[in-house]
Amino acid sequence: MKPTEILKRDHDVVRALFKRYEDLGDNSSAAKKETYQKVERELSAHAQLEEALFYPALKGATGETQETPLREAFEEHRLVKQLLRELSEMTPGEASFDAKFKVLRENVEHHAEEEERELFAMTSEMDPSDFRELGRTMAAYKRRQGLRIHPRRDRLKNALERVKTTVSRTVNRVRHRVEAEARAVANLRGSRRASRRKSRS
Repeated sequence: MKPTEILKRDHDVVRALFKRYEDLGDNSSAAKKETYQKVERELSAHAQLEEALFYPALKGATGETQETPLREAFEEHRLVKQLLRELSEMTPGEASFDAKFKVLRENVEHHAEEEERELFAMTSEMDPSDFRELGRTMAAYKRRQGLRIHPRRDRLKNALERVKTTVSRTVNRVRHRVEAEARAVANLRGSRRASRRKSRS
């Protein structure tokens, strides 16, 4: 698996968690707490992976020519970690928490977009075999840390659509069968009533 694909999947998972938190109502403190805890775990693991493997590999491939984007990435990580520490001392669902969580989201989404645009492009300067090896190393690192390699969002969406289609077809078949049986019963009853009226006459 490509290292950039591993990181992009992480980004997509966190984006979805941010959206989930946003969609929760004011009376959803427990759900907000659970969602925040997932965000915190995902971001901490993601930053650890990048700082241990991805950023050093980029620096090794590009030397000093691309040092500024990498320094900015490390600084953005530092800010995110600070926000996570502050949020961990607050109560999810409160107005002050929601405000700071919004700041976290804005910083993370900006960082992810910049990373996908700039740092991912820097991997083109890596030797292809080194690039492939980095992907294998990052995947192994995640497994050793007990972390998931997330499925691609489009594949997950397609799988859910297939399930939805299968369920819909099954429901339609059952409904048509029930309707057909109901019509048959109605026709039988009509025939019996007609037969009784005919015998009376």
